[in-house]
Amino acid sequence: MKTLLILGGSGFVGKSIINSFLENRLIKFKIDKLIILSRNTNYLKREFKIKVNKKIIFKNIDLFNAKKLPDCNYIIHAAEKNLASATNKKIFSKYFNLTKKICNYFKKYEKIKFLYLSSGAVYGKNDIKQKLKETAPLNYNNLTGIKREYAKYKVKSERYLKNNFDKNKLIIARLFSFTGQHLAKNKNYAVGNFFDDVEKSRKIKIKSTNPNYIYRSYLDSEDLVEFLMQLIVKRNITNNNIFNIGSDKAISIMQLAKKISKISNISISYNKKSTSKLIDYYVPNIDKIKKNYQIKETIKLENSLFKILKSIKKNRVN
Repeated sequence: MKTLLILGGSGFVGKSIINSFLENRLIKFKIDKLIILSRNTNYLKREFKIKVNKKIIFKNIDLFNAKKLPDCNYIIHAAEKNLASATNKKIFSKYFNLTKKICNYFKKYEKIKFLYLSSGAVYGKNDIKQKLKETAPLNYNNLTGIKREYAKYKVKSERYLKNNFDKNKLIIARLFSFTGQHLAKNKNYAVGNFFDDVEKSRKIKIKSTNPNYIYRSYLDSEDLVEFLMQLIVKRNITNNNIFNIGSDKAISIMQLAKKISKISNISISYNKKSTSKLIDYYVPNIDKIKKNYQIKETIKLENSLFKILKSIKKNRVN
């Protein structure tokens, strides 16, 4: 049996993996021990109601100052500043240096597999209705502000890892958009924002000026964990070890709002005079991971959204 180490477990991905582990969905990957490194372990223990569990170990460690890290078989590097809470570009230099430190620490280990979580933001803004392949140009210069700096940091981190880590032990996952019960609310992500409105019993507010022309796709958190575990545990050697992770089923922001409005019975608020038709198509082509790992989405978007709504209602009762 194997040990999985999560660097930075307090975000959406980390929580989703913890949830899958506690529900025994990682057993088929022969993962029987999970180590979570985070500066917020007490918060995680409370959220998941964990008091004593020898199979899941929480270590309250500041990775920036850590001198020694736990032994393991697999590593998922999910430690980074949430884009929505980043205030200036200097923060990304700090996290790039952290990636370098972690890379240089673990690259000496012979029998370890390292999964780095990058982002679809590296492709920049896509103004045509075409799904983004891993071979698409990296064009973060057409982004602006913090988003541009974030994408630049991801590209820089990817390149450093590819140049300094054994390609047979390294996998890079470019993450797109997701849903799930641990999705942050009110953090500039459409699903989270809309359900934040639902939770507070106010109209679902669409902030964008072209909601019919902004397209996203949403992979449920259970499928996300499945995809990531397939990548790191059942690693297939390819000429390029970079994979897009997400759903390839596009939906406009307006369509998404309508779906959430329908299941929650809460109306939508938006600027009906908006005339912008600028396309923003942030949808991955995932043919590569489907072909290499014979996997597919198992949870429909409607079902995923309903699970979030059910969780909100349960929290209200409690």
